[in-house]
Amino acid sequence: MDAADTGTPPVISCHIEADKSRSAINVHGVIVSISPATGRYIFEIKKEGRSGSSSVQQSGYFTLSVGETVGAGQSTVDFSKGTRVRARLAGEGLGQKFSCDFDEISK
Repeated sequence: MDAADTGTPPVISCHIEADKSRSAINVHGVIVSISPATGRYIFEIKKEGRSGSSSVQQSGYFTLSVGETVGAGQSTVDFSKGTRVRARLAGEGLGQKFSCDFDEISK
């Protein structure tokens, strides 16, 4: 049974933040823990648009103190009109898996 089944929050969680400019987007992953934790992550970004497609994959290890956040990969890609950017941050720490997703199309 995992944390979602018991109604308790997961020890390690993540989210993906995006900072947009006129024609680019910087996408970066963030890992958070409510207890001391170490683990491993993989961060993948896929971009598809008129200017072509690209894929970025980054991975590494993390160490967190209680309530601390840590950056887990980042990349800046073209975000001109009609471009779709998808990102996924996934990992494992303290014997628990976590993942989060981002998917946006430029207007």
